[in-house]
Amino acid sequence: VKQAVVVIKEINNNDHLCAYYTANDEVDVSELKEFLKDKLTKYMVPTAYMQLDEMPQTPNGKTDLKALPDPKLDLENIKPENETEEKLFEIAVELINTDQFGVTDDLYAVGFTSLILMKFNSMIYSEMGVNLDISLLFNDPTIRKLAAEIECNDKDSDLSEIIELANSMDYLPLTDNQIGVYYECMQSPGEIKYTMPTTMRLGSDVGADKLKEAIIKAVEAHPYLKTRIVIDDEGELKQKRCDDIAIDEIEIVEVDSISDEEMMKNDVKAFSLSDEQLFRAKIYKTPDETVLFTDFHHIITDGVSQINFFDDIANAYQGNDLHDEIVDGYVYSLLEDNLKNSEAFEKAKEFFDEKLSQEVESTVLTPNLNGNPDKGKLKVVIDTIDADEIKEFCNRHSFSQNSLFLSALTLTLNKYTFSDKTLITTIFNGRSNPLYYDTQGFLVKTLPLIFNNENRHETIKEFINGIDEVWKDTMSNSIYPYTNIAEEYQLKPEFFFTYQEFYNSGPRIINGNVWEERELVSDELAVTEYKINFDIDV
Repeated sequence: VKQAVVVIKEINNNDHLCAYYTANDEVDVSELKEFLKDKLTKYMVPTAYMQLDEMPQTPNGKTDLKALPDPKLDLENIKPENETEEKLFEIAVELINTDQFGVTDDLYAVGFTSLILMKFNSMIYSEMGVNLDISLLFNDPTIRKLAAEIECNDKDSDLSEIIELANSMDYLPLTDNQIGVYYECMQSPGEIKYTMPTTMRLGSDVGADKLKEAIIKAVEAHPYLKTRIVIDDEGELKQKRCDDIAIDEIEIVEVDSISDEEMMKNDVKAFSLSDEQLFRAKIYKTPDETVLFTDFHHIITDGVSQINFFDDIANAYQGNDLHDEIVDGYVYSLLEDNLKNSEAFEKAKEFFDEKLSQEVESTVLTPNLNGNPDKGKLKVVIDTIDADEIKEFCNRHSFSQNSLFLSALTLTLNKYTFSDKTLITTIFNGRSNPLYYDTQGFLVKTLPLIFNNENRHETIKEFINGIDEVWKDTMSNSIYPYTNIAEEYQLKPEFFFTYQEFYNSGPRIINGNVWEERELVSDELAVTEYKINFDIDV
């Protein structure tokens, strides 16, 4: 290749990265594309290629970008050959508003972005009733490859066998993340740590006894919530199945009023991780309202699980159907345990080894101007951003909201830590597989994010796409537990980023009114060891 230029042009209503080049001999496009894939991150690999006899130039000798010919995608345009391919093709066409591609063409090449792929996965689940791990969609996805995976899953009975096995077991393993939380809590067993106190303030027309029955029904629908942490006869740490044990009494207390501060003081207590129930519930009845208080230990739940649980309380109160779990917390623990011996687990370990072997240190706060870090001040800052405006902006430029905020944070850290390299931690809800959407359990995963932003010539969009690529690659390898990574590399990050775009679970209606739960917070609760937290809720 003698000369080359890459520009963004619109093809079939989608923006594409188009490569124009000249060469002494004809260049094989497929070989060129493979060569670039080895040299560039995925978002920087062009999707359209055109070899020219000579590069058009302006009178002053520069490349005349306006004179470049209209590009064409190098697509095979092979039509669907079976019912699965046809259905996937229909969904894909609906998402990108064109049918000018085939089942063997890379979906990135025809206009898909990571954001569109996430929507594609959700539509496959809702319309076809099958699940695909999101990592499959991030690695050279084609309709044919996805169809083959779906058909393979249809013939695979592993999941049903694992579900049957889990149902027959009284003692099951903890996941690595649960084990990490357990040992951290056991270092200070009397300390209030990893609890998730929450309140829901309801109208006075909500009956306390009926609400109590709704809570019990929601727990019985998800018996994993009754699990207890024990040491079995072999001396091993296990989760004990307690499906048939009645839950602790839910107290109903009549008071004139009850404040959040009073609930925090009276009802938030340390949990014992020794064969005891790992959640509490209490109902306060005042003349003006009915107040529900709950507290769960994080070792058996996470944020999405809590949303689903409160949905189920409302559904049970109203007599509606509750969330139906395909994979419960016990089955999930066996699936996680089985993955430790898989090729994917080893590849994920290699991914983090490669990233962290580059001697990137955790991003830390610099001392104040006087050189004394102890004199620095930290404070809580809460601001509101127009969510609709952010959503419209991201849709227009085809990148995720998470990537936008993460990019802004990374640029800010680069500036104030005087470094182009960034190592922070974040969380991923662990529900890339649609089978886990309704699972009650501790699925959320902590992930280290490593960014190297030395290229000062890339555009803002290229920068955001690069951040998004790191996020996708890291999420795709989340099978390898952070507890292992932190121990092996002695990671102690100071910066923790969370972006929580809660999926639409529908309005939570009780007696005709919409209600929402609220997390109870206090400076006295030991919730994190990070110095700086960036929490964005949409």
